[in-house]
Amino acid sequence: MEHMISIFNTRGVISCAFDLQGHLENMECHFNWQLDCSPSKLENLHQDLKDRIYFGCNWMCQLHSLLGYILHALGSRDEALTHLKEAEKMIKEGDEEKDCLLLVNQANLAWVHYFRGELTESRAYLEEVTRLQEALPAPSGSQIHPELSAQKGWALLMFERNHQQRAIECFKMAVTSDPTKRLFRKGLVLAMDKVYFGQPLTPDLRREITDNLRVVKQMDENDVWVATLYLINALRNGEDREQFRQQVNTLADKLIASRHLDGLSNVLFLLGSYFSEYDKALDVAETMLEQFPDSIIAKKNLASSLKWKVFSLRKKTEERTVLATRAIGIYEEVNTKHSVKENISLAKMHVNVGNTDAANHIYKSLLDQKNISDTEKQFLFFQYGEYLNWERKMTSEAIDMYIKAVQVPVVSDYRDKCFQKLVSIVKSGRHKRCDEIYSSLFDLPYVGRRHNGQLFLKK
Repeated sequence: MEHMISIFNTRGVISCAFDLQGHLENMECHFNWQLDCSPSKLENLHQDLKDRIYFGCNWMCQLHSLLGYILHALGSRDEALTHLKEAEKMIKEGDEEKDCLLLVNQANLAWVHYFRGELTESRAYLEEVTRLQEALPAPSGSQIHPELSAQKGWALLMFERNHQQRAIECFKMAVTSDPTKRLFRKGLVLAMDKVYFGQPLTPDLRREITDNLRVVKQMDENDVWVATLYLINALRNGEDREQFRQQVNTLADKLIASRHLDGLSNVLFLLGSYFSEYDKALDVAETMLEQFPDSIIAKKNLASSLKWKVFSLRKKTEERTVLATRAIGIYEEVNTKHSVKENISLAKMHVNVGNTDAANHIYKSLLDQKNISDTEKQFLFFQYGEYLNWERKMTSEAIDMYIKAVQVPVVSDYRDKCFQKLVSIVKSGRHKRCDEIYSSLFDLPYVGRRHNGQLFLKK
């Protein structure tokens, strides 16, 4: 800290380091929105944003600004500055929502210069942000300007699920201020989809999601991303899937014709999970990769489609081996070191070609990682437990993994699944560790599984 204060005094910028830092901490920007997350999430976002910037999209300046923050978080401050400067140039050359976009980006620049020890530059950007804030007053009853709230919502939407609940709140505020703005409503339905996916919903919440989807779909019938979400929501609500089969195939063809990647994962999810059209999903994924041969997004979606096709083939055949081998090659190309989900998919493909040693090495490497999120830990413990139980016939070691998962104090689907497996073992009474499992569960103050959104079993 003495070194920091001396820098300030030498440059004659400000007398106290905490003065500038205190002002920086009050700005609305990525650095102050509590976007901290696991290295795997940061690495995946880095890949995804660079992919989208390279192939083009409608939100280039926002993506450059967010990428600047992510690169800073990953330790690449020079590259972070490059992308933030590029965003600054794009925003100043544009017209729409210039002040709001500039406010967030210049606040990011103020922070990056501050961390680089370039305090004169940081102070200059801070002064510019202060002027912009005066031009963007919050409406009555709101904390920040609706455009700024929506920007914050889009940033939160990119990160972990615990951040995405706050995204819903940001978009709701923006929609309340301007119900006619489609991007506000689209952000809200995407946030609600991410937060409530796979969870039991009350009738009122289900109706709210459906109504918002219907409105935003009507605002732009050509948006494949929203159209697929609308169908997924209808199918979750129990509507007859056969009436939507043709619509899904039409949307797949529309996506290919659009030469745009947004909505690809939803199309593949619908084709595979709801209609078991694995060959069609593979055709779509292959075609999109032909259109975008260097796209990490396209490659990841093709690898996922190959994986689900492999899982659909019950018997060990040459076709299954060929498909799994190709999936392995793609995963090894696109996976990052810390990527829990993708590396577990890679491990599963190795199992399908009979290489359990490679699979075990992947699981062990993931278990050795220090900086993975609690939900990633639960996912890893569950998947490794299943691998040990079914592939290695190591039931006791699998039990250890399930217990580790329920000991992580966050609510998730995978903690629920591990809890249910442990309860089944205890109820069967067939394992020598039944009493130990029973005791370990009830020593935890929060143990249980969700039923109607609540824990039904507590100590």
